[in-house]
Amino acid sequence: MTKRKLQTLYDEARELAERKAALDEEIKDLEIDLSKEKILFVEITFDDWLYKSNEEEYWIYETDCSRQMGVWEGLNDLRSEEREHFDEYTNDYFYYGHPNYVDRNHPRAEMTECELGFEGDCRLSCIRRCDI
Repeated sequence: MTKRKLQTLYDEARELAERKAALDEEIKDLEIDLSKEKILFVEITFDDWLYKSNEEEYWIYETDCSRQMGVWEGLNDLRSEEREHFDEYTNDYFYYGHPNYVDRNHPRAEMTECELGFEGDCRLSCIRRCDI
């Protein structure tokens, strides 16, 4: 009886390991990073953006000790699902340079550095051409 129960547990553990590997692959596919191939932040002045750039949005990212102003080249060319992703992870793209994926339901999950930063001294503004 114990041998059979043990074998059943081994089989179940193997199935779960296979399932975990499949889930890890699915997670990897969903964790996209637009900054690797699709978009690039370029610092330019407001006047250069207004008169020389075709980008629709001008971004100002400020902390207590620095300021970056510029555009995300390629942002206008994103598909709608990619743009949704960017909008959801905008703060991460400025703070880390890429999205920071976090398991919010993990028992030890805490706020990220980015979230703490934006609750403190980090600020982000976007100016759109249609607003001028």
